[in-house]
Amino acid sequence: MPDPVFVPPSGGIEGFFLFSNAREYRVKMVRNRFLGESDASIMREAEGYVPEYERTVHGMNGKTNDSLHWRRKLTNGEPITVVALGDSWTYGSVAEGWYEARESAMNPELIRGSWVMQLRRRLHQLNPQAVVVNSGKGGWTAPQALEAFDTLVAAHQPDLLLLNYGINDWKRPVPLERYRADLERILDKAGELGSASVLWTSGPVSALSGETYGWHSPMKDDGFPEPFARFNDTLRELAAERGLPLADAERWIEAEWREGVDISGWFYDSIHFLQIGHDRIFACICETLDI
Repeated sequence: MPDPVFVPPSGGIEGFFLFSNAREYRVKMVRNRFLGESDASIMREAEGYVPEYERTVHGMNGKTNDSLHWRRKLTNGEPITVVALGDSWTYGSVAEGWYEARESAMNPELIRGSWVMQLRRRLHQLNPQAVVVNSGKGGWTAPQALEAFDTLVAAHQPDLLLLNYGINDWKRPVPLERYRADLERILDKAGELGSASVLWTSGPVSALSGETYGWHSPMKDDGFPEPFARFNDTLRELAAERGLPLADAERWIEAEWREGVDISGWFYDSIHFLQIGHDRIFACICETLDI
């Protein structure tokens, strides 16, 4: 008989995320994922109910949109396609190979240190037929991604979509309501293709309105309509509402910082980390996917 699902301390979702011991939090999240529970379902169970949503629907192309179909294909050695859709953090900015990519028409295939390329190598070890497509575009926003969905996502017929936006939506700025609505439409369209989806958070950013994390040149965001935290919180809300897995890389890194790790040297600028940031995102996504 498996261990009971971890129930966070009182205080609902917020209390859950602010769990004081970050390492214990991560260990217990791993255990719950091993038992087949998504972050969202764990949070909802902590609130006293289990979400009622269909885990299986049929996409327009006849594929089964089951949240675990990609894992079965992966473990069975069947062809599987994963699309990473996002901005510069997905494209691979500042990771090892980034400078070479800039000199070769911004080719993301040259950015060997990006979390996407690391994920490709990991999945190839598990299944040589796994295909990982990097559809990250530096400087892009959720509205741009929605407009280009057919080219960046649908053309590849993914089994799994890894989705993140927010940095450029915050800076541009894209209204928070538009950001959320366009993310929801992207998730809907992925579901129509029969693809499962996983959300993930980028950051933390160094900003004058919040924490600088010791970086010497934080973002001057006093004129921005919303703090960056509102965009990542939107991703968390969507994951909870839709019962989707969430790789909360921002909270991972913040937890290390709160435990005394000096992350000031991780920054390339106020919104990008050096290679170590990609390593953390990769580790967080792998833990979320249980691979």
